[in-house]
Amino acid sequence: LPEIKTVLLKDIFSGIILFLYVDPSVKEPIFKFAIEAGIQKGGRFFFAYHQSVLQKYFIEEISKGLLYTRRIKKGELFFIPRIIEKCTSTLPPAESQGGLQVVFDFSDTEEFEDIVTVKDMILEKKASGVPITGIIAVNMGNLDHDRIRLLSEGIAKIIISTGRDTTISFTHNSFPAEAITVVPQSTIEDVVKKLLEPVILSTLEKPISGFDIVHEIHNRYKVLIPQARIYSFLYELQKRGYLEMKVSGKSKLYYPTVAGKKFIRQRLNEFKFVFQHIIGAETEAEQRNDLNSPQTK
Repeated sequence: LPEIKTVLLKDIFSGIILFLYVDPSVKEPIFKFAIEAGIQKGGRFFFAYHQSVLQKYFIEEISKGLLYTRRIKKGELFFIPRIIEKCTSTLPPAESQGGLQVVFDFSDTEEFEDIVTVKDMILEKKASGVPITGIIAVNMGNLDHDRIRLLSEGIAKIIISTGRDTTISFTHNSFPAEAITVVPQSTIEDVVKKLLEPVILSTLEKPISGFDIVHEIHNRYKVLIPQARIYSFLYELQKRGYLEMKVSGKSKLYYPTVAGKKFIRQRLNEFKFVFQHIIGAETEAEQRNDLNSPQTK
């Protein structure tokens, strides 16, 4: 069996990424993290899809107008360019005030020509100076090489996930990373299991249950952590006054106190500095030598 590889990505919202997948199960965690990161960055966010369950995670953001979603029903894909036009025509002139971030998931490729039209329109808008960034995702299961070539024309960043042997993980903003790095999944498992504290702390940005933290870690890193380990850590933070707990339905949600937010920032920074101290920071010359080495080529 091929060794599972994990693609580590730093910042998706610096251009347009084409994400081609075969296994639909790989996409939802990626889209969820992308939407969370995009909303945190600011501006407008537009999520269009054929089938998705992500809306339930963003009810508050949708109600506040931070996230606009659109289900693409059969025969209605031609509406998307109109929505893009409306969104971009009313954007603030300065990119610093926020642009348009998109995640478009075309799991149904029957209306392929309309998908290409959407892609071309996004590229044209960006080329004309409109601050538009994000992901165009397409299920390539039924596409031949000619159609894949049409989709990829004009897009410099392309991710291809051929199945479960390749996973994708977006970095947390607290940890510096290269734009794209590929490492064995076994390395990810070692780091997550042995250094669980910063992993858990990175999930405590908003109210979340221990059960959801388990799922978040699995979705983001494809690593299963026993719930007992998660809850013991949460209880310790709660006892120290860094977390408060409230009941929402059948779930117990944990969220950081004022002191907890300060503690989390401090601890994540401490981990970051220790990692940098142990590994060391490469100079630009060393990085160029690595890129030009025969092994890299």
